[in-house]
Amino acid sequence: MAMTREEVQSAIRSLDSKVDNLRTASTLSDMRKETSTLEQDIDGFATQLKSIRDYGYVFDRELEGQLEDL
Repeated sequence: MAMTREEVQSAIRSLDSKVDNLRTASTLSDMRKETSTLEQDIDGFATQLKSIRDYGYVFDRELEGQLEDL
């Protein structure tokens, strides 16, 4: 059974969309954004920990080491 011109055009648009989605996924842009956000959060933890220490709060010294490892 032959496809109509409209069906062919629709199929092409659908395939184009899938190719675009694959292209986007292959660049790992979402992963890069998540990694960047995670790095910023970790850097923020170090700053917060320093601020808390500056206020004189005393707690486990291993926190700095754990942040360094991260």
